[in-house]
Formats: sequence, structure tokens, C-alpha cells
Amino acid sequence: FYLRLFLLPSNAALSLFHDDFSISRSLVYPPSTALALAALALTSAVAWVLRKRFPELGFAWGWFLIAHSLESTVFPLELVYEHRNYFAIIGLLILVPMALGRVEKPRSKKLFVTLLAGYLALLGFVTHVRALQWSNHVDWAALEAANHPQSPRAAYELARIYMVLMQSTGEARYGELADQALRASSQAQSPGVLPFIARIQLAYFRGLEPEAELLAAAKEGFADWPYRAVNTATLYSLVTCQVDGRCKLPDAQALEILDAALRNRRLSMADRAEVIKLIAQYRINRLSDLNGGSDLVRQAVQLYDKPESRIMYAQCLALQQKYNEALDELDRADALDRLGTVRRLIERERANIRAARTQ
Repeated sequence: FYLRLFLLPSNAALSLFHDDFSISRSLVYPPSTALALAALALTSAVAWVLRKRFPELGFAWGWFLIAHSLESTVFPLELVYEHRNYFAIIGLLILVPMALGRVEKPRSKKLFVTLLAGYLALLGFVTHVRALQWSNHVDWAALEAANHPQSPRAAYELARIYMVLMQSTGEARYGELADQALRASSQAQSPGVLPFIARIQLAYFRGLEPEAELLAAAKEGFADWPYRAVNTATLYSLVTCQVDGRCKLPDAQALEILDAALRNRRLSMADRAEVIKLIAQYRINRLSDLNGGSDLVRQAVQLYDKPESRIMYAQCLALQQKYNEALDELDRADALDRLGTVRRLIERERANIRAARTQ
């Protein structure tokens, strides 16, 4: 795929999101897996055989493979991003002038330069069209969703654009278009929970009640589907929407969605602690249950200790006027923060607690 983007770029293949990329489950599923491996092996074999006569070929091919070795091997990163190809193709680009220098016959050199000029013109045309697409966010989002109908993120991004238009213009038709895009996102392959929660929020933004089936799908997704990094951010958006009063989901149902995430067997300790903290935020800020929320934050600290959790627990203790205990928690947060990433936040909370203690 990366080689094809370089050799024969197409705007239909380009996308900010490639979450619709076909995942290889075996050598024959999809069939392109075996063909791709054979092509890579053949290219590597050719570069090895010609290593003495054309050493630059091995250099260029090795550069390309080594540059992609981090993102395209055993490390559990998202599969495809176009920017990962930028550094990798430098090796292939260096090959062009080196190959041109080997052409001795004027006629052959002229043909080489002509083909190269045509290729550069193709790159320029594709880049120009892509820039035009990106110049209008609405058109860009619509094209991304049309070119990648199985991409949940492309459909969600189109819905997000429509939601912004609905809020800025007040026109109800954009809300309907946003809901259609989110439906498409939820029906794509491996959609995740984001489109379901977004549809719940959109329903309230439009003055409607979310469907019961939508709530059931959201709970099923959090409980049974693979837990992704975006799940925690999605829960945070739901909690914030509920606390702000923009979403009016009954508290029992909102907590059921949060509890569903805790039931996910694939949840890591770190993610479980974050979900518990979100439930604590909900109980404190929405239900005014400071004691219950504080107990939950303490559980999160015991489950997965990190500076941010200690700071949150210190805030809970300070709200209960347990100032000395709160300062002790900030000291522990400071000790955990070896790189100083939240030092300013710790100092700010420490100043606030000391000020509150003297009042």
C-alpha cells in the first residue's frame, strides 16, 4: 500500500483515516497478503542479487524497509498512516538521481527524464487536487466518507462537521445529516463505541430522546468489544455532557454505561483505573456524592498509581477539609512525577490547599 501511494498516488486512496484497512488474518485472507509478501521477498532478492552491480538499489530498498519496521511489524500501533511513508520514501527518491547517473546513452537518458517529468507532473496534479479538497472542510469530510465508506472515523468526522454547522447556523437539517453520518459510522466494520455515544449526545442536542436500542448497543460495545484508547475519551465526553446538563440521560442509565466499561475483560489496569475515576467524577459533580467519589478515586490509586490520580485524590480530600492528608497526597504525586510533567499542576493545587487551610 505504501509503495502504491508512492508509485501511483490516487486521491481516492489517500485519507486522514485508514481504519478501514483490510487486516490480514492469514496468508490467504485476504489473498493480497500472500501476493504482497511475495512481492516484498522478490524485491529483496533482486536487491541482494544485484548488490554488487547496483548497490544503490539495496540501499534504497533497505532504507524503505527499515523506516517502516517500527510501524509495520509486531508493535501494536494503528495500522496505517500516510505520514509514516514520508521518511521511508527518501531512500527511493535518492535512487532516482543515482539511477539517472548510470544512464549513458543520450536517447535513453532523454526517455528517463521524460518519464520522470511525467511522474512529477502526476505528483503535482494529485497534490493540487488534494489541496483543493482540504480547502473546504465540509467538502473534504464528505469526500473522505465517500471514498472510505467502511471507515468509522471518516463518517464520524463528517458527522462532527455537520454538528458544528447545526450549532453555528441553527438549521435542523444539519442535525439530520449528522445523524445519518453517525449511523453510517456505527454500521462500518469495527466501528467502536464512539458513534453510538455521539448519537446519544446528538439526540439531546436536537431536543430528542435517544433510542433504547442505541443505549443497549453502547453498553454492549463498552462491555464486550475490544477496548480502545478512544473509549476512555468517549466516556469522558459523556460524563462532561451529563455534568454540564447538555445531555439528560437518566443517571442510572449513564452509570450503567460506565459500569459496562468496567466489565470489559480486555480492560488493562491503567484503563480500568481511568474508568473508575470517571465514575468518581460523575458521582462527585453530578450526584454530589463526595464520599463515594473519594472512595472510588482511592481505589483507582490503589489499582494503578500515577501522579494525576494522586492529584485528583488530593482534591477530593481538600473538598472534605482534610488539608494535611491532601498535601501528603500531593507530595506522593510529586515523587511519582519523575519527569516533571505535572509539576505546575501539583504546585497550583498545593497553593490552593494551603490558601484554603488558612481561611
